[in-house]
Amino acid sequence: MKRTVFCITILICLSDSFAFGIAPIGQPSSNLRKGWWSVGADYSTSEIDLDIKETTTNSFISNSSFKDENIDLFLGKVSYGVKNYWEVFAGLGVAKAEGFSSVTTSQWGDSAFTRTDVLTIDAEKGYAAQIGTKLTLYERKLIKAGVTCQFTYLGMSNTLNNLTYKDIQLDTTNKVDIDSDLMILQIAPGLSYEFLFGFSIYGGPVYQWINGTVETSMKSGPFKGKEDIKESSFGGFVGLHADVDIFTSLNVEYQMTGNSNTIGLNLMTKF
Repeated sequence: MKRTVFCITILICLSDSFAFGIAPIGQPSSNLRKGWWSVGADYSTSEIDLDIKETTTNSFISNSSFKDENIDLFLGKVSYGVKNYWEVFAGLGVAKAEGFSSVTTSQWGDSAFTRTDVLTIDAEKGYAAQIGTKLTLYERKLIKAGVTCQFTYLGMSNTLNNLTYKDIQLDTTNKVDIDSDLMILQIAPGLSYEFLFGFSIYGGPVYQWINGTVETSMKSGPFKGKEDIKESSFGGFVGLHADVDIFTSLNVEYQMTGNSNTIGLNLMTKF
């Protein structure tokens, strides 16, 4: 038996620290039966705050804070039903960062004088990859319970556009590269309830773990370094699932953790 299902997922996420390009979760349970395949695409846009701790003494990006920046993520995905209501999936795609800007004010040692550092980073594109699994744990009448676990990797490259360091405008004609690698693990168990025929609400808690690095390099200059980013948080998600017809379905979802906020789309075909 073959049939095609189109699925659009909209997801919203917020971020208080380094957490960009967070991928959609979708419904936590699987609808794939053994031997079925699905192909599709995820799109998400995330609003982020970037907070980098100082781990090296020469990197000008240490202790920088980026507020309300935007990252777009696009993933092509394929899923396979290992058993009834248990699927595994993988995705490849691209990520695009809007321009970053940061203003940091700090005090010179024990003196009363302060300094202001300003840096602006151009928008660039990067790449993304994802693996994960969905499992239906319980199904009875109008209620389904399941869990989604997904691991998303993002590799981004940016170029420094402007840098004021210790209140001095520095020459940035010598190319300054900023490369970042970010790994995001999300574990999201949840329930869904079909309150009307073809319409379900779903939600549950979500755990999010983030690990990454930001590395800066300058063709000629002292500002080189590598910063580590590590954090974890808990939150929740809630969504609406609607069957447009027997082949098409739409998910609209809101997700919030202690450090994230995201909007996204997911289109899939199942056969």
